[in-house]
Amino acid sequence: MRYSVVMFTFPIGVFFIFHHLIFAQDKDSLKWSGMAAVVAANTVIAAYVRMAWQEDRDHNNSAKRNKTD
Repeated sequence: MRYSVVMFTFPIGVFFIFHHLIFAQDKDSLKWSGMAAVVAANTVIAAYVRMAWQEDRDHNNSAKRNKTD
């Protein structure tokens, strides 16, 4: 659930911050803000995949330990 909320709010927040604060005077502000939002969304996806991979590895390690005990 946490990643769903972050996946929705983080790219939108990044877009508006870039559009209104960082590139406010640039004529291509929509392009740069959109690209920053895409990078933000991909960052959240990568964090989710890394967390899931780590969780799976931890689960497999604990299962191996239980078999040897």
